[in-house]
Formats: sequence, C-alpha cells, structure tokens
Amino acid sequence: MSRPARPLRRCGRGRGGLAALPPCAWRLRAAQPGFTLVEVMVALVVLTISMLALASTLGFLLMQVRNADVRSERAAALQQVIETLRATPYDNLQDRLETAPAVVGSFQIWWSVSTTSRDLKRIALYTRGPAYLAGEGWVRAAQDTFEVSIARGRPNT
Repeated sequence: MSRPARPLRRCGRGRGGLAALPPCAWRLRAAQPGFTLVEVMVALVVLTISMLALASTLGFLLMQVRNADVRSERAAALQQVIETLRATPYDNLQDRLETAPAVVGSFQIWWSVSTTSRDLKRIALYTRGPAYLAGEGWVRAAQDTFEVSIARGRPNT
C-alpha cells in the first residue's frame, strides 16, 4: 500500500529579502545529490598538487635512467678494452697515450701499464665521455679512472 502524499509544510520567517527562503528549503537542498563548489575546488587543488608531484618525479626518473644508460655504455666500453688487453700477450702490453686513445662508442680510453711483479702488471685505464656529475649536470667530457691487474699465464705442464 502506498501512503498518500503529504502536503509540503511551509517553513519561513517572513516574506521577501533573505528571509524569503525558508529554513526547511535549505534542508531539502542539502539532501540533494552532487558536489558543492567548495568540494570541487578542493578536489582540483589536490589533483593539481598530485600532478605536479608526479611530473617532478617523472623528470627525476628520466634523468636517472639516462644516467644509468651512460654508465652501462662506459662499463661496456671498458670491458671491451679490458678483453682486448687480456688477449694481448703479456710481454706486449704497453701504454696507450691520451693523445691517441682508443675510441669505443662515445668514449675515449687510454691506459698506462706498470709492472707490479715479474708475473703481474697493473693497468690504469682512463676514460673520457659523457656523464652526469652532481652539481654540474650533464657534461660531454667527464674523465674517470679504473684499474685492472693482468697476470702472466702459466704454460700447462
């Protein structure tokens, strides 16, 4: 069974001006679905701050990925030169001057050979190429140094 509709009760304090809208009408409006303008503005501010934080983080991550890529390239170039040096006969290992470096990718590599003992040589490898330096940003010709030791191979007996 349905109930008969009740007539709307008149609420109000008077006629005309601000008092023309009765207090019970405010209650009816508050019960209506939707968002107020203040809620929408607060949501937009929160969304804007979130997007700015996301954009900042994205820029940082892209820089870190590029930095890791350049470091990987440097490591691969060094590995290639080290493998070449290990394949060179022990007695033929010689310095490579900075004026005539080996070029691997975008890196220049040169080295100096020092004899540590009769059966061991220490090689200092110097690289020059792109890098990200803290406080300076991206530079085209950062220099770095690595060391590797090569032992004389023993003949099988």
